[in-house]
Amino acid sequence: MRPKAHIQHQLPHRLRLQVPSRKRDDPFFKNIASRIEQLGHVKRVRVNSLIGSLVIEHTDHSSDGLLEKLRDSELLDLTGPETTDAADPLNNVPFLKANPVSDNLKSVQGRWREPLTLLLLSLAIYQIVRGDIMAPALPLLWYALELIVKKDPGL
Repeated sequence: MRPKAHIQHQLPHRLRLQVPSRKRDDPFFKNIASRIEQLGHVKRVRVNSLIGSLVIEHTDHSSDGLLEKLRDSELLDLTGPETTDAADPLNNVPFLKANPVSDNLKSVQGRWREPLTLLLLSLAIYQIVRGDIMAPALPLLWYALELIVKKDPGL
């Protein structure tokens, strides 16, 4: 029976797989790494058997070809993200999918361009350059960040 491997994320030239059922199984990961390296278009395979992770660095911009080869080779039973959006690489990062903070991060796009926020950020940078980091710079940065993440855009 093939071990289940979950696609953690895909980036250009890089693919991370998680094999939780084989954590701490060094011989398995050494064997699977050498077999994956023989698939072609693979530059390097890094393993961390302690956490059950494989990082595959490859020459193709997209991981689709490599994933197809992995499925055909029947080395692993691959499962992956339900949907992927190539236009937004952050959609492939599991931490941002599972974290409620990600909604807040996506909602602040553009708020940093507001005039008051730019003014506070500029003043903070000016104070940092002058060497006055603790007293004036930190509060200015704090106020600017509060403006960036505020919930009500009308305030």
